[in-house]
Amino acid sequence: MKRYFLLIIACGIYMGSKAQTVDDTIPNIPEPKPVIRVGYGPVEIEPQYPGGMDEFYKYLDNNIVYPKKALREKVQGKVFITFIVGKDGCLTNIRAVRSPSVELSNECVRVLDDCRFIPGSQLGKPVRVQYTVPIMFDSEHPSEHHQIPKAW
Repeated sequence: MKRYFLLIIACGIYMGSKAQTVDDTIPNIPEPKPVIRVGYGPVEIEPQYPGGMDEFYKYLDNNIVYPKKALREKVQGKVFITFIVGKDGCLTNIRAVRSPSVELSNECVRVLDDCRFIPGSQLGKPVRVQYTVPIMFDSEHPSEHHQIPKAW
């Protein structure tokens, strides 16, 4: 019985030592090629509204109509709108990611649907770029919708 036990232990040690051997040969793996992220990754030239972000918020101030229901109920706050600036500068996939009301979201989407940007580019070619912008609604100042981030 002791012999079988010692034999099993010896086999286990032998197999364990074989499993831990290291193959010192390095396989011939080709060098990875650099990946350039186009679409929603970093771009060389960001999309711009003609005239800059100040003009963009002036466009919003001139075109957004505070929804009567939201104004009557004094609904206010920031609406965060995300959209994709296409290769031709048109905005697609416009949607609110956060909003105090559906009425405010719908108004932002309506106004941005007619908006055009100068497209972004990567390696000299136009690319699609995703943007998110805050649009402010204040029932005390219903015609002002600008919320210019400090980075702009």
